[in-house]
Amino acid sequence: MKKKDSPETPEVARLTRYYEHDGMLRAYANRAMFLAILFGTIAFASLGFAIYVRIQPPTVIRVDKDGNATVVGGATRTNPTSTIEMMLTAQDASPDATASASTAPTDLEGKAAVRRFLDHYLSYTPDSAARNLAESLN
Repeated sequence: MKKKDSPETPEVARLTRYYEHDGMLRAYANRAMFLAILFGTIAFASLGFAIYVRIQPPTVIRVDKDGNATVVGGATRTNPTSTIEMMLTAQDASPDATASASTAPTDLEGKAAVRRFLDHYLSYTPDSAARNLAESLN
């Protein structure tokens, strides 16, 4: 906050006044207090969220032998995705019960799919990268 230097003003007149320094100090103090309150609020909010997360019981998921997952000890909620999935599988089910059991790949088919993927994915050159990646993912 220095004034414009001119040859006719003495050096004492070129210095800032005491009230200009006081105003700058008050402005810096106000800014520092605002930032301290803001970051203090953020710190307390983060601490509260961390406490809330730690108080929550852990999510326990039980998977049965058929691969169906259920949440143990949680509140029972209606999952709209599972409701839609059940509706679609009910519409898609065939009257033949053996057809749904045979849809799972055998061990030999699984190994063949993995071998085909690795053959196409691991043996690419910069020229054939796009083609081999597309073939390995299909």
